[in-house]
Amino acid sequence: MALENGADIYTVAKLLGHKNIKQAAKYAQATDKLRRTAVDAIPEIRLVNINALEDTP
Repeated sequence: MALENGADIYTVAKLLGHKNIKQAAKYAQATDKLRRTAVDAIPEIRLVNINALEDTP
């Protein structure tokens, strides 16, 4: 959870009592996958140029 909220991996490793960052890196990889899944779930948004709409009769 801390990694998902922006905490650095070194601090998370220490908080969890890991002797090295490699153990905590497993959680970081899972977090990256969750982020990718979340981004992929966002529907495509079409951007519209509002200025172009105002110029249309």
